Amino acid sequence: MNQTINNILDKINDNAILSMEQVQFQNKHIFDDLSNDFKSELGKEALMSLYYYMSISEKTLNQYRRRELFQANQNFKTLLSLENLFSEPVKNGMLSLHNSLLSYKNYVDGKYELAINEIDEAINLAIEQSKTFPYFIIVIGEQWLNKIRVYIKLQNLDETINMLRPIHDATFSKT
Repeated sequence: MNQTINNILDKINDNAILSMEQVQFQNKHIFDDLSNDFKSELGKEALMSLYYYMSISEKTLNQYRRRELFQANQNFKTLLSLENLFSEPVKNGMLSLHNSLLSYKNYVDGKYELAINEIDEAINLAIEQSKTFPYFIIVIGEQWLNKIRVYIKLQNLDETINMLRPIHDATFSKT
C-alpha cells in the first residue's frame, strides 16, 4: 500500500509542477459555467464586474505561479476591493474562487497553515454554491487536491495518507 501511495504522491507532485507552468487563461473555467448559468439573474453590469474580477484574478494567479510577487500582491489588493461585487446567486461560488486564490497566495508566501484554512473555507463555500449550481461541486475536488499538495509540501505524510486513503480504498478494494 505504501508503494501505491508513493506512486500517487509522485503523480500529484508532477501534476503540481505542470500546473505551475500553465500561464494561459483557461477558457473553460468553472467561473464560465457559473456565470453562464445565472447570467439572466445577474444582469449585464454584474456580469461585467465579475468578468473584470476574474480577469484580474487569473492574471494574479499567473503572476504568483511565475513568482512575480510584487505585481501579484498589487493585483491581489485590487481584488480585495472588488469582493463587494459578488452578489447572489453566485456569491458563494465567487468567494470560493477568491479563497482559492488567497490559499495559493499563502502557499507561495510559505504560510501553509493559512493556505489550508483558506482551502477549507473555499470547500465550504463551494458546498453552499453547489446547492444552487450542482456542477460547482467540482471545485471541492480541486481544492481537496490542493490541500494534499500543501501537506506534501509540509512533508506531512500522515495527513497526506489520510486524505489519499479513501481513493486508495475505493480503487483497490476487492468487492
